[in-house]
Amino acid sequence: MTTKKKKTIAIILFVYPIPLLIITLVMYAIFAFVVAAVVGSGNDSHSIVIIAQIVNFLLGACGILAVAGFFIGIPIGVVLYVVAHKQEKAEGTVALEQNFAQESVVEDK
Repeated sequence: MTTKKKKTIAIILFVYPIPLLIITLVMYAIFAFVVAAVVGSGNDSHSIVIIAQIVNFLLGACGILAVAGFFIGIPIGVVLYVVAHKQEKAEGTVALEQNFAQESVVEDK
């Protein structure tokens, strides 16, 4: 895996839990408000309750992923970013050494 790809994955792992948690909480609040309004109005509440349970399950799963991202994704992202940075730094050092070696060979001739 290239260093650029490692850094991209690391940044995604840093960032994804925060907006996912915020979006999940906002969606849950909006959905709960809408369901309460519809069920309170006396419409066919049986099918609405079933749909509400399914959506609540999906929002709960998204919330679990977001919280797990705080404990799993962020540390893995940090480690991946540090490894990619060290690898990039080492590649840069090797490239500089090669350029220096080529310049010294040219100067010797």
